[in-house]
Amino acid sequence: MLIPLVKSQIHPYANLWNNLVLNERFNHLKYKTKLYEQIFPLENEKKWSSNKVFTSSLYEEFELYSPSKKYVLTFTELIKLKETYSAIYDLNIK
Repeated sequence: MLIPLVKSQIHPYANLWNNLVLNERFNHLKYKTKLYEQIFPLENEKKWSSNKVFTSSLYEEFELYSPSKKYVLTFTELIKLKETYSAIYDLNIK
């Protein structure tokens, strides 16, 4: 877990120590609330709609929604789904 903190090949131990100290200083900023809020401003949490299925903070421009049209399976579609899932999960549907 410490290897990703090392960025220098010439002075790896000094670099590791500096990164650990820097991380701890950032952790202690939480107790100085005014300073912490200036450095790390609070972000308003986005309100998701009820039909939201998936979003990612890495790709904010992409949002996947559930289908908006209701659909009722026919009897043959239902049988095909049961057969498919029984084959996948090795179940006996009889």
